[in-house]
Order: sequence, then C-alpha cells, then structure tokens
Amino acid sequence: MPQYSLLASAETEGVERIQPMRPRDWGMKVECDSCREVSPNYIYVDETEERENAGGGTRNAVFKCSFCKTVITVDVDPSSYGAYYPESEDDTPLVVMEVRGATPVELDVGSNWVVVSEGATFEGADLSTDWMEYDEKSGTAVSVSQFEVSFHRLKKGR
Repeated sequence: MPQYSLLASAETEGVERIQPMRPRDWGMKVECDSCREVSPNYIYVDETEERENAGGGTRNAVFKCSFCKTVITVDVDPSSYGAYYPESEDDTPLVVMEVRGATPVELDVGSNWVVVSEGATFEGADLSTDWMEYDEKSGTAVSVSQFEVSFHRLKKGR
C-alpha cells in the first residue's frame, strides 16, 4: 500500500495557515511504475467518488496508463487532511493518498485553497500564481507567493 503525503512550502505575509478546500478534485500527473512514462495530462481524483477496482474493493479513481495499460488506483484518506502553517517547523501533510501502480509527481495547484489570517478566512484562493488580499478586521495585507507542493512516499506504518 504505497502512501504519499502532500507537503507544502510558501512565502507568506499575514497567513496563519493554508489548507485544501473540501470537497475537492485532486489533479495530478503520475509516473507509471511499469513503463515509467509520466501522464501527459492531469488526472483528477474526486475524493467523494467510489469506483470499483478489478481486484475487489473501491477506490476514488481507477484508470489505465495511456502508454502500457497498467491499472492505476488512487484513494484519498479523508481523515488525513491537514494544513500548512508557515511559522511551524513541522511538515504537516495537506493530505495522504494511497496510489497503486504509479507514483504521483505533480499536482495541479489550482484554486481550491483556504487561506486563514488573523481576522479572516479566504476560500477559493488560487495559489497557482501569487495571491494577495486584505484582512479588514486586522487591517493587514495577506499574501501567498511561491506556493509549492511535493509528494513524499511514506514509510510503512506511517
């Protein structure tokens, strides 16, 4: 059961935390474990969908590598959702996914993020580019730039 955590880093101002909006579709590119080809397009995984897996059970996504036809499955762990805290030294995963048959290599960052400042919560923030707002309650600028995410394979037993 290969599991991958999604970790974030960013330059921020006035931000307490950044977290994924829910529910959401996770768009990612994957590298096939069999042929090592990277999917040319993003594959979108809806955490609320249940698809039958040929080997039994259900997953959030079941598809085939477009090059070698290896079956790839993705299952989002709904209990794993976390947040990125700019002031923290800890690497708290934004989410954990079980991916079989492939390795996730790139995320479509998109616009489904929640940015929380001292006095406001901004939903639907597009962090694929630099993002800026004004927190009227605290009277401060809130910004996120250079938002980057990366997948990391978890050791067994996490």
